Amino acid sequence: MQEVIQKMLEVEDEGRRLVQQARKDAREAVQRAQQEAEARAQQAIEQARREAADLVAKAETDAQREKQRLLAQRLEHLHQTLQVAPSDADQAVEALRRAVLGL
Repeated sequence: MQEVIQKMLEVEDEGRRLVQQARKDAREAVQRAQQEAEARAQQAIEQARREAADLVAKAETDAQREKQRLLAQRLEHLHQTLQVAPSDADQAVEALRRAVLGL
């Protein structure tokens, strides 16, 4: 009888030890999963930051190109507006000469 009780106590202790080990293993598995999730989340955040930085850089480059295009277009328009045909210049000079001389 003593041996049966002793065996029951040993089985109970073994059961407790197995439960404790299972809990420990479960906690470690959860901790590893959390660490993995955090690492993946951090990687996703870094990837998103890189993609956002690339998009901003592309937008800045595109905006700079558009600015240069508009500037060149306006400069060309200004040159066309300010160009005076020689005959128009001659007429203006003649009109000024007459106005000054009172003719």
